[in-house]
Amino acid sequence: MAEVAVIRTAAEQQLATEWQQVKSRLPGPVLLRATAFERFAAAGLPHRRVEEWKYTDLRALMRDAKPLAGPPDAAAKTRARTAGEALASSIEARRIILVDGAFVPELSDLAGLEAGLTIGSLARRSPPATTQ
Repeated sequence: MAEVAVIRTAAEQQLATEWQQVKSRLPGPVLLRATAFERFAAAGLPHRRVEEWKYTDLRALMRDAKPLAGPPDAAAKTRARTAGEALASSIEARRIILVDGAFVPELSDLAGLEAGLTIGSLARRSPPATTQ
C-alpha cells in the first residue's frame, strides 16, 4: 500500500507557522483553539474536493496568509462607528459589529435581545464541560 504525502500550500504553511508563534497569546479557551488547529492541520484549507466547499476553493484562492490582525484600536472603532451610521438609518436590522475580526459589543445592537438569544465573543467563552 502506498503512503499518500500531503502537500501543504504556502498559505497553509504560513498559517501553521503563525499559529505556533501566537497560540499562547490568543484569547479564548486553549483546548477549543488547539482542537480546531488540529483539525486544520489534518485537513488543510477547504478545496473543491470537499463537497461543502466545491464552489469556494480556499486552497486555490489563498496564495499566502496575511498576518493576524491585532485587537481593534480606538481609531478602527471610530471608523466602524462612522461606517455603521450610514446603514443604521436605511435598514431595520440588528447590528453586530466586527472590527478586524474582533467582536465590538459597545458598537453592536445588543439591547432587547429575543428570549434565549445571547451574543458575545468566543474569546470570552468558557470551555465546554466534559462528560465522563
